Order: sequence, then structure tokens, then C-alpha cells
Amino acid sequence: MTKKTIIEMACAFCIVFTALTLLNTILTLIGLQAHPPVENNISMFIFTFIGTSMLYTQRIFDDWSLLTILLIQYVIALTLIFLTVYVTGLFAIRHPDAYKDAWRSFTIPYVMGAAIYYYYAYKDAQKTNQRLHLLKSKVYDEMGYD
Repeated sequence: MTKKTIIEMACAFCIVFTALTLLNTILTLIGLQAHPPVENNISMFIFTFIGTSMLYTQRIFDDWSLLTILLIQYVIALTLIFLTVYVTGLFAIRHPDAYKDAWRSFTIPYVMGAAIYYYYAYKDAQKTNQRLHLLKSKVYDEMGYD
């Protein structure tokens, strides 16, 4: 990973975590959810870090199909989430639906984040392809090819 990618990933993480925290706070203030304990913020921090990190591994799998990349990223991320729930359960009482709640709490924002991430990655690839096509045509014109 380049320094630019790490900085980009850190910025994305900060933006997503801040947005989720604000959304959580607003929902609490207007009474749509109970006051969450501090552990929820820590879990949200960990889940956000895992999700953001997984999306940025896409560059490692550039030669693979998009569906394969998405499935591998999601399975790895979900494994890490469930491992986090398991380890947390070693130190505190775990709710009987902890894994289901963690799955739901992670999957919904992850799918939305992945959709946004891959939309912009697709747009970036289109822009790069247009530049490459323009460069090729410019080179061909200079060399006298049709």
C-alpha cells in the first residue's frame, strides 16, 4: 500500500465513523433508540475499521472478478467481526443474539459503503480508460496511423 492509499483509507475511515456516530447520536436524541452503552461506540469503531480496511484491499485483487473480490472481502470482514464478538464475550456477558446483531449492524452499513466505494472506483476506472484512449489516439495521430 502506498502512503497516498493509507491516507485515503484513514480519511474514509474517519468520515464513515463520524457519520455513523452522528447518526447514532441523532437517533438517540430523537428517541428512536435507547441510550447505547459506551461499548457500542467501541464496537462501531472496530467494525468501521474492519469494513474500511476490507474495501481498500480491493487493489490487491485487481486481476480477479468483482463478484469474487466482494465475496472474499465480505467473508473475511464478517469472520473478523464474529471473532471480535467472540473475544468480547470472553470478558463480558454476551447477548444470545450477539452474532445476529453484529451481522446486521455490520452488513447494512458495509453494503452501502461498498456500493459507494465501488461506484467511485468504477467511475475512476472509466476516467482512466478515457485518458488512455485519448493518449493512444494522440500517439497514433502523431505516428500517422489511422
